[in-house]
Amino acid sequence: MDGYLKGQRKEKVAIIGAGPAGLSCAYALQQNGHEVVVYEKSSLPGGLCKSFKFNGFTVDVGPHRFLTSSDIVQSFWLKIIGEDYVKVQRKTRILYEGKFLDYPLKVRSLIQSFSLKRLFSFFTSYSYSQFFYSPKKKNMETWLIKRFGNELYKAFFKGYTEKLWGCQCSQLSEDFAKERIRGVSVLNSILNLAGKENGQYEEFFYPKKGTGSFYEILVKKFEALGGRVLFKAPVFSISFSEDKWQVNKDEFFDRVISTAPLSDFFQYLEGSHPLMIINIINKLKFRNTILTYLYIDEQDLFPDQWIYINDESLSVGRLTNFSNWSKDIQGEKGTCLCLEQWCHDKDQLWISSDETIIENIKNELKNIRLFQNITILDMQVYKAGKTYPIYYPGYREDFKVLKKYIQQYSQLHTLGRGGSFQYNNQDLSLLAGLDLADKINNFEDKIEVHVPTKNQRVVK
Repeated sequence: MDGYLKGQRKEKVAIIGAGPAGLSCAYALQQNGHEVVVYEKSSLPGGLCKSFKFNGFTVDVGPHRFLTSSDIVQSFWLKIIGEDYVKVQRKTRILYEGKFLDYPLKVRSLIQSFSLKRLFSFFTSYSYSQFFYSPKKKNMETWLIKRFGNELYKAFFKGYTEKLWGCQCSQLSEDFAKERIRGVSVLNSILNLAGKENGQYEEFFYPKKGTGSFYEILVKKFEALGGRVLFKAPVFSISFSEDKWQVNKDEFFDRVISTAPLSDFFQYLEGSHPLMIINIINKLKFRNTILTYLYIDEQDLFPDQWIYINDESLSVGRLTNFSNWSKDIQGEKGTCLCLEQWCHDKDQLWISSDETIIENIKNELKNIRLFQNITILDMQVYKAGKTYPIYYPGYREDFKVLKKYIQQYSQLHTLGRGGSFQYNNQDLSLLAGLDLADKINNFEDKIEVHVPTKNQRVVK
């Protein structure tokens, strides 16, 4: 990020959250001469991309590969990480009805796993959806059926999606499917079968010492420039008076940038808000993630980095094997796995004790054939709140109103997955932070925070 426009106006900036968006923005601003302070409620950087130790292994909060189509982000990431990364050949599968199928779906995998009768139902359903299915309503369910056909939708998307979001697919906006499944189609699978796959998603980058190590390095580089990161420093108050922002009734700042979930942000933004804004805030919901880490005595259990578990009778939805990411994060022996479950704030699962969650996981493992005849040496639970913004129908219009309201405040911005209420991957959160810093560094008066594509802005 060398070569930013060097200006005369320097600001004191508070950034809430040391995740991808917050730290990338902080680094780029500090590099340009601003005075930046980052408030982080936990003891580690990275947000949802943090790493921590478990029985000699370095583990992430679920699987976090680095993959981007943005030259800006690619250059930034490589500059920060240096040589401390590996290239990983992706292998992910779906566990469905006791069978492993390649993901993204491939026709070859379907042919090898199902009877002719079942394959015929997939084909006829898909054909019907392409030529005759014209849904009157637009939601995630109708989008998926139109793209894959009803039979493939029910087999490979419905159960997992409803497990993840905790509601029916018909209650979710089609935007999620467009963003997350846009590269997966039956046509692409047929091209793959014919040997024409482009390999775009077959390889990804990964920091040798875990995803969180990238953010640990970024913090060191940021602090070397004079920036400050305050760990174990939750924000409880933001107020504005006489052209200055005050955080936690303590330091004053020219500008505040928050990456916190909007529902949290408005709890500590002081002042009264219109009823319409309060109603929108109350509509913004997130799913939580419960991650249970297993230390087992087996080696080479399976070759995948992660596996999707579609069985609707199981609450577990995804299984990660950290032994298949980088040799530098492995312990001396055994294997470390991570099982994910999702829930709402008021669900019994979320308020259950770690001991109860572990017992429930042990019971579910009996129904997953991968775990037959293995010895579990240790288990640990990690709860991550507000991990997935729920795209309800009409959320986009509501967020436009909310964004316009936030823009009325002087020198106040929200970004990141929680702050933009957008299911961003790591690279887009990095890009959003760099983009905002670039606008501030170039003295743009009316700054609109959004998640840019690689062609929308070139950071000099």
